[in-house]
Amino acid sequence: MYTWYDGDRAIRVVLQEDLVAQKTSANAAEDEVATSMGQTSIVRKRADQGTDAQPVFKAESGDGLMTLPGGVLLALDADWDQAQIEKFFAGNDISTELTEELEFLDNGFLVQTEPGFPSLELANSLAQQEGVINAAPNWARELEPK
Repeated sequence: MYTWYDGDRAIRVVLQEDLVAQKTSANAAEDEVATSMGQTSIVRKRADQGTDAQPVFKAESGDGLMTLPGGVLLALDADWDQAQIEKFFAGNDISTELTEELEFLDNGFLVQTEPGFPSLELANSLAQQEGVINAAPNWARELEPK
């Protein structure tokens, strides 16, 4: 069980230990594909799985499968100026080269991370800091037709 934060709300997800996410182009004939999410496939875990395989989660509420393709969606205090933003990134050892401003959100950023647990860990380390409105992993979710 892992926890991440959506604003002040803690959300729990369950690691699916029998599944991994991998690039669809890496699928082998022996892979049992549970679902495909565009360029990513979720497959049954094998003993000889490649090192590029990433974790798969399911929301505690039971909604679809989720993967961590990398990145953190970060919303900082809208009143912060550029100097405060730069100080925040520097204080958290985040290179501005790894940040991309989100045009639809004042002081919103996508912070690049490696896929998998690094995005969850960074989001959780930022979530409760002063000036952080929201810090959430950049989840990819399985789409379920309605």
